[in-house]
Amino acid sequence: MSIANQIADFIEANTNYREGKDLFLDYLPEGVEKGVVVRFISSQGKGALKTADIVVYYIDKDWALGNRRIKELREIIIKHRGLSGFGWSVLDDVEIGNEGLDEMRRHVTSLNFSVGFVED
Repeated sequence: MSIANQIADFIEANTNYREGKDLFLDYLPEGVEKGVVVRFISSQGKGALKTADIVVYYIDKDWALGNRRIKELREIIIKHRGLSGFGWSVLDDVEIGNEGLDEMRRHVTSLNFSVGFVED
């Protein structure tokens, strides 16, 4: 299972977001108005232990709601900092970004963070 899948599963287990309904990998499918997207950016390291850069986007027409939801997601992700039994953990800080409007005039906010993980 990819690291992005593992993080999406963690978000699903700790929120009301459901994969395929309002939680997606890589992009928001056509026809979906709002949702959470988990995207793998890059990976470094050799052997089983690696680090990866991850971005989680919250996309919604309502900026205030998106801002509140991304802060809630940040609190959930931060709780996974340090050692854990899940095979991955958050390294350093979890930064909130305002990505502006997309082509459908939806507000896009993001969480940018790095994780350490063990690759199967």
